[in-house]
Amino acid sequence: MKFKTQFKKVALSVEDPSDNLKEINLHWHLDNQQNEDDLNFDADLLKNVLETSSSFKTKRFGLRDGSRHRWGSFVNLNDQTYWTLILSARALQTKFKKKIPVPKIIDFLVNNSLCLTDTSAQLGEVLEAKDLSQEKIDSKQVLDHINSYFKKYILIKNKANVLSVPKLTYHPVPAVRSLFLLLIEPQLIDLEDIFEIISVFKEFCDIPWVRDLERQGRKIDSRVDYNAYELKEYKAKRRKDRPDQRKFLQEVKMNKERIDYSFKENYNPASMIEFIHQKNINFEKAYEAVTEEDMRLSQEFTELRKLIDEEKYESKKRGEHIYRELTYERKRRSKTFLITRYTLDEFMQASEQFNELKKLEKIFGYPSEE
Repeated sequence: MKFKTQFKKVALSVEDPSDNLKEINLHWHLDNQQNEDDLNFDADLLKNVLETSSSFKTKRFGLRDGSRHRWGSFVNLNDQTYWTLILSARALQTKFKKKIPVPKIIDFLVNNSLCLTDTSAQLGEVLEAKDLSQEKIDSKQVLDHINSYFKKYILIKNKANVLSVPKLTYHPVPAVRSLFLLLIEPQLIDLEDIFEIISVFKEFCDIPWVRDLERQGRKIDSRVDYNAYELKEYKAKRRKDRPDQRKFLQEVKMNKERIDYSFKENYNPASMIEFIHQKNINFEKAYEAVTEEDMRLSQEFTELRKLIDEEKYESKKRGEHIYRELTYERKRRSKTFLITRYTLDEFMQASEQFNELKKLEKIFGYPSEE
């Protein structure tokens, strides 16, 4: 899909919100229908957007309900803090071209905020990354790099205000926060976010490469497919009927590589933002579809439960294990079950917030490079 929107650059010098004795130079890229008068955002409307974001609480769920978090730590982080750490890791990935796990981000931020390491300490020592171990980088520069993705500037009564990307984009439903992030800071989007989005908002499948990604993604979840393979193998009465495990795992690996390549080759942040502004994202339709899917999965699990109970397996315990794992992974893979924890009215609040974020995104200012 090609886009032909023309933009013009506008630059202004305004008071720095972090230091009213200084000024900051901001620039905007406006389309031909916008002018400088459109840059100021309504203060009451902004307050409403931020309050909506803060009021949406994550509803509790059990261990087997598909939590994305690992249960290996004795420290519980609220979801919004965890989201901030994830985005911090992605921001650093844009600089060092290396995936950095969240625990290492915590180590790095704690050490530097408490001045437990020298500001010129080797970043690799803090993050335990061998290929960065010889690279001396000012920690302030690293934090500034993260903030370059996290800070968005808008004008209210001709004064600059700073908005936080993690706060603006957070939502307890993964697909929704990924959608918000795609609009507000698409540079931090990864492949998992795209799968989160298309699992709920099917409008994005109008984009050819995204539609192809969804088709390939059905083959990609090695955990689910492997459990499905185990179930098939378990039901086989004779050894010769059992599928070739090595061949199966090789196919899974090849599918992953094809999907990664397709995402890197086709993903264009600017085009995705323009698609969002041009396309009507129907939250109500998405909610109804997810509810139907949840009911279908529940029925499928019930039938699987009945099948395992009726079949005379070599081990009842083994059958129970397959059922638990398959059920858990299918729920996790669907990425939609969290939506059903909310009413339609609650979920539609996200739609209202999304529409306000679309207005905000069009008037973000960007600090001019020195």
